[in-house]
Amino acid sequence: EAIRKGIDGELNAMVANLHSMLLSLKRIPEKTTVEELAKNPAIQGQMQEVRAILERMMQNEALREVLAARYADQGLRDAERAKVATDDASIKTMFDTYVLNGILVSLSSSKPEEAKELGRKIADEIKAQGFEAVAKRYREQKNPAVEVFEGRRMPCTFLAMLEEYRPVLSLKKGETTGFVESPTGGAVFQVADIVNEPPSDFEKRKDQYKAQYIDQQAALSLQRQIAEVEKTTPVVWKDAGFKALYDWSQAPRTREALLKVAEEAKAASEAENTIGLPQAILARYAAVEDAWSLAPEKDRASLKEIRAEAIAGLLNIAEDATLRLELARLYLDLKKGDQAYEQLLNAAEVNTGFDPENLATHKATRELLDRLVAAKLVTDAQKQAVEKELARWEKEKAENDQILAEQKRMEEEMARKDREEAAKLEAEEKARLKAEQEKAKKQAPAEPTKK
Repeated sequence: EAIRKGIDGELNAMVANLHSMLLSLKRIPEKTTVEELAKNPAIQGQMQEVRAILERMMQNEALREVLAARYADQGLRDAERAKVATDDASIKTMFDTYVLNGILVSLSSSKPEEAKELGRKIADEIKAQGFEAVAKRYREQKNPAVEVFEGRRMPCTFLAMLEEYRPVLSLKKGETTGFVESPTGGAVFQVADIVNEPPSDFEKRKDQYKAQYIDQQAALSLQRQIAEVEKTTPVVWKDAGFKALYDWSQAPRTREALLKVAEEAKAASEAENTIGLPQAILARYAAVEDAWSLAPEKDRASLKEIRAEAIAGLLNIAEDATLRLELARLYLDLKKGDQAYEQLLNAAEVNTGFDPENLATHKATRELLDRLVAAKLVTDAQKQAVEKELARWEKEKAENDQILAEQKRMEEEMARKDREEAAKLEAEEKARLKAEQEKAKKQAPAEPTKK
């Protein structure tokens, strides 16, 4: 019951934060209440789905422990709520929108330490020369690792959710952060303006906004305290799979860092009694895909074997025809005919729909089969097995097309009959009215002439 209470509290807080954000962005009418937003069918469906997943998790002893730990902060939240000052001015800050200028430094074009060094250098230059001068110079240099932006509007509720943006919330107009690191690199932010736009019904619904404000401030206070604890207290992971997924989310976007996470995730997926096996498999796939996307074409050859293993692992827990075709392409490049055939056959077997995506899968399967045959990497029996599945899909598609064509013909026939019936009724009605008019004309007394 305590876990369910914590889940409900968190979901309600998420809806309240979403409500504040949508109001700030003027995406919903000002009169919309949190309760009305929560009744939105899409939001209700998502909340029910989350609750169902968590209910299933509670049936697993180890995952139940994870949930208990997650919601053990309820008492801490209550204590923090009691400390929050709630005068009108404080509550209205919930509707602050920050207008930001910034200089972003990306890891995609640099090594991690070089990117961080560049970010710190930019921050020092801003202290000495001012933000505008430094931003102008880097904009003109067109350095691929640096992006300069201006006038980006961000609600404070959104800034509070992202760790790299939270330092902005302590700044006044015109002030600048130092270099703030993030998983994708880092940035220096300047607050160009802070626009406060409380809704017109603030006085009427002050109690509701007050409760939202208290929840937000209590959560932020706990986040700051937890961040301080994390700096001084080592985190002990009870499961290698969850740790691997976390490490992927925090890793710098460089080949070296991502492949290190991939190795960690591989070891976790192969270990016994790994609770987070799906998480380990997903972390390995995600890390390898990120490394692949960052690598120039000339450097991808060395990643093909690793990528094939990562995709194959993911396909063990999630079916996807597009991924199977990609894996078949990798095996073709690696001259592994039997493995390529197996993925090609599986992709053809699971291709059962007839929409454009299924048509693309069918065409890609045939093209890959032709390439495998040309490379002499499949036997005649393997070729015939794939062709049999391709023929099956073509036959079923033809039958489906015939059914759809017949349905269309019947619909058009019904529409034609409806039009004819409507025209007939209209003609009959016109004839009836005309007959009545003529009858009335004959029965009317003759009008006297002027003479």
